[in-house]
Amino acid sequence: MKFKIKEFETKLSPFDIYSIFSGEKDSIFLDSSKEDENLSKYSFIGINPVEKFEVREGKCYLNSLELQGKDGFLELEQRIEKYKLDVKSDIPLIGGYIGYISYDAGRMIEKLPNTAKEDLKIPDMRFILYNNINIFDL
Repeated sequence: MKFKIKEFETKLSPFDIYSIFSGEKDSIFLDSSKEDENLSKYSFIGINPVEKFEVREGKCYLNSLELQGKDGFLELEQRIEKYKLDVKSDIPLIGGYIGYISYDAGRMIEKLPNTAKEDLKIPDMRFILYNNINIFDL
């Protein structure tokens, strides 16, 4: 997988730039809270998804197509390894999947009682690989 880093300067804030892309399907904005100068130095905007990996009700999906008989955590690990970049950089994120593992994904590891009402209807896991990530050094 090839990648390119190109620096640019702008007077627009990361939020202003994300508002341009916010209508793009599956775009993402990881905004720095700026509370801690060292830990909150960067903000990220991901656009142009290449792959979307999800786990819903114990089934794995890649770009909405079911992957038969796959373990969600193992498949995620393999997908991350496939796109791993061996690059030395101080920037904490220069590429790869961005996503989440929900609390309910714990039921894939351990048998837990299901006493809560399903109201959000979100995948147990959702990770997206972006073709473009805009990184803001605040």
